[in-house]
Amino acid sequence: MKNTTIENDKGKRYAVIAITSYLLLIVGWTDAIFGSLIEPLEEWYDLVGSMTTLYCAGALIDAFKPIFPAYVFGVYLMGVGTGSMQTSATAVLSHFEDGPLMTLVYSNMALGSVISPFIIGAFLQYDIGWHHNFWILVGFAAILIISSWFIFKDFDTHDTEKDDYTLREKLRIILPSKKLWIGLLAEAGLLTTQDSFSQWIAPYVKDLKGLSNGQPQYAVAGFWGGLMVGRLLLAHGSAKIAGLWKVNSLGGTVTLVILIGFFFGPLMPNTLSIGVECWSRELKNAATSIIMATSLFGSLLAPFALSQAADEFSLKIFPPVLIVECFITAIIVSFTFVTRPIKEEEDILNYKSTKPESCTNSANPNDWGARNWQSEPDDYLHNPTTKDGSKASTGSIFTVRGFINLGFLSLVIAALLMLFAGYPIYDEFKPNTHTPSGQYAKFNSTGQVEWTVPDRNLIDKDTPKDVYTLSSGFGTDNREYKLVFSDEFSQDGRSFYEGDDPYWEAHDAHYWGTNNLEWYSPRQVTTEGGNLLITLDQSGDDDDLTSHNLDYTGGFLTTWNKFCFTGGYVVANVSLPGKSDVWGLWPGFWTMGNLGRAAYGASLEGLWPYSYDTCDVGTLQNQTLGEYPEEAYNQGGDPSTAALSYSAGQRLSRCTCENEDHPGPKHPDGTFKGRSAFEIDIFEAQVSQENAVGGHGGTGTVSMSGQFCPFDLGYQWNHDAIHITYNETQGPNDMFDMLNTYQGGNQQMSTSVVVMTDQEAYQMSGGKFSEYGLQITPGTGHEASIAWTVNDELRWQVFGDALGGNDTIKISERPITDEPMYVILQLGISYNFGAISDEVLNGAWPNIMKVDWVRVYQPSDSINIGCDPPEMPTAAYINRHLEAYSNANLTTWNQYMEKAPDVAKPVKNALLHQDDADCQIALHSTPDKNLIGRTETDEKKRNHWN
Repeated sequence: MKNTTIENDKGKRYAVIAITSYLLLIVGWTDAIFGSLIEPLEEWYDLVGSMTTLYCAGALIDAFKPIFPAYVFGVYLMGVGTGSMQTSATAVLSHFEDGPLMTLVYSNMALGSVISPFIIGAFLQYDIGWHHNFWILVGFAAILIISSWFIFKDFDTHDTEKDDYTLREKLRIILPSKKLWIGLLAEAGLLTTQDSFSQWIAPYVKDLKGLSNGQPQYAVAGFWGGLMVGRLLLAHGSAKIAGLWKVNSLGGTVTLVILIGFFFGPLMPNTLSIGVECWSRELKNAATSIIMATSLFGSLLAPFALSQAADEFSLKIFPPVLIVECFITAIIVSFTFVTRPIKEEEDILNYKSTKPESCTNSANPNDWGARNWQSEPDDYLHNPTTKDGSKASTGSIFTVRGFINLGFLSLVIAALLMLFAGYPIYDEFKPNTHTPSGQYAKFNSTGQVEWTVPDRNLIDKDTPKDVYTLSSGFGTDNREYKLVFSDEFSQDGRSFYEGDDPYWEAHDAHYWGTNNLEWYSPRQVTTEGGNLLITLDQSGDDDDLTSHNLDYTGGFLTTWNKFCFTGGYVVANVSLPGKSDVWGLWPGFWTMGNLGRAAYGASLEGLWPYSYDTCDVGTLQNQTLGEYPEEAYNQGGDPSTAALSYSAGQRLSRCTCENEDHPGPKHPDGTFKGRSAFEIDIFEAQVSQENAVGGHGGTGTVSMSGQFCPFDLGYQWNHDAIHITYNETQGPNDMFDMLNTYQGGNQQMSTSVVVMTDQEAYQMSGGKFSEYGLQITPGTGHEASIAWTVNDELRWQVFGDALGGNDTIKISERPITDEPMYVILQLGISYNFGAISDEVLNGAWPNIMKVDWVRVYQPSDSINIGCDPPEMPTAAYINRHLEAYSNANLTTWNQYMEKAPDVAKPVKNALLHQDDADCQIALHSTPDKNLIGRTETDEKKRNHWN
């Protein structure tokens, strides 16, 4: 660019100031707007924005080199650097809902940024020394603290009574954070070298041939950019630990908030570097050392202070705060440019040497600028006093500056030792939460999500010790049971968005498979008063983003791929939503095999609701091969077609041919084990409408069910192999249990019993809690079973021989599942589950299901937890097909294969590929030899479940 020379032309000077100021305004405005719209990319956006601004600043300097380039450039970077750090702080604070505190943080950041140029300019104008500067700033911060205290003293902050972490526990959790240490090291290293490096390199660069006078600042500009990178890393580390640290008083919160603004404002090192530029060498060196120490202290304090001041709920920051701040900053910076003092020895505008007029000087040396009262580096030459009479005194080696330098170096060394020695040692010996299956609680079993909250043990520390062991199971199971997982939900305000919790995650999806009327949103699941709250509410007019234009919004919480158990006893203490005599809600507590993710249709097709490990017609679509068996076509349970099954074939069956995509394992005969996404409903609450009048007056019940596939003829499994503790002979007004009238359809077969509940264990009908439990004993035959309990009492039990082979329909036994099962808690509304009373639709909202605790036990000699156990692996298969498990819009496996043809391919069933060499082992394992030689006839096939 062509160089421009500006003398004392105030118009051009103001033009430069205006350009600089409004560039600040534009950068801050776009940063605030885009930072709010694309929060997940916020740190990267800040980085790109900062570097782009560096380039613009360099171009501005290149165009106006003769105009105090270092000062314009430095102050410009001061504003942009401050804005970037503030927006990075937004990444920390935007996860929390505490408007007044966040406004206080931003107002103090803005105030600190705005006043710093003015204060520095005043210091230079009136020649105030550093020690005065420091105490003036400290005093000003104290005024802010006191003022804020009176303003905000009546404001209620986060309730910290439930915060049971001690300081030592918090430090133990946070110190191993790699991001924290990397950020602090980057910050410390940059702060240590920035001033000395820029001073060292400038003389060499400016003397190189071909470089003009303004260009050494580009080297400094690059270094400032590095400083911003370090600070962004630090802010990123802060975001990862947000929510862990709490304060116990409003005073402490306000103090920390003010300190954030204080250290991010007037004591920013780039601001002070500009301020000390014109000082004497000795004063500048001393000030620089203090700057480094103060900056490091502020950097160390900032992540903890930000997290301390934050609360635990989600709300966006108001972008106008940054807009107004940048506008005010632009005005004040403009004023500072105009009022900046001019050195007597040179014109700061044109850098032309001026000659003092010899006859106009005062006779008083003080008026010449002489500083006779200040020490200078060569004073000892003019005042050669000695301590021992033989040599000049060199002064004491114990100086404040030396102490600060050594202290700072000690901190850097300690940080390096912690990063490269302390952390590896700690990581090696710290207790972890490995499960017997090798799953690590910090990650889900596929490893695709790293948790941003501290590790929590499988057993909640708030679980009473007296429930750690059960002396026996239920029914004839006399084995001792040990607690393997618990969650007491005692910490209020927990979030269950993706990655927020090590074991639970709330869906953000529509459960289209059962035609639900609500959208499941993570916002509807939280903890309060020591309970998990799952809320079903009507969607407001302004709630379309959460409800996705549906009339209701509910909650769906699972431990999929995070916590699973194989066999055992799972129980929860629950208060059901709504009223015990009004029907229409659909609360559920259930389990499912980890190979199927509820609400993700592509992952479920061909796996739900199977529990099958035989290679025969039961693995095929519609349970037929050609016209065999004929009963499946004309003696089924479907009222319109007489077809037995519309289910898709078992995708991962024992009939799977060799070299196909199957998670394993294999049987000794070389065939694959049949895998599934088996479902067991601990309860689905419903209200019996018998004797009801006017939409109410029903009786609260729950259905306790197991879903099976393939199906028995007419969905009539063996009712003799069950135990029901109570029955209808005791009368409708007493506790009674009875077989559900619904035993299945062409999508599923259900072993189900309806159980009367405690009529006061409902949200609006007494508010009591009841315990609902499920005991799974995997296997086949009478030794295997599923048992359901209410309030620690066995209510009904189905044995494995209830699901034995069926010669009429040509299927084999369906085992009680040995799949790793995950836990689901949900509250929705759908006509698929039954009628919906007008009293529900027009009654009081919201409806809330409360869960006091969830606990999982297993026999002491059969502990098997984890979603990827070696004998029933899931992780590798899920990782290969992660799209099917993470894209709720894929409703069938065929859709997934179309989307990912290189990964997902049809799995060959040996009965349908009888001539393939790879299918012979599976084919010859079939117990039904009538299937050999048969071929498929498409015209007989029914539409399957999609």
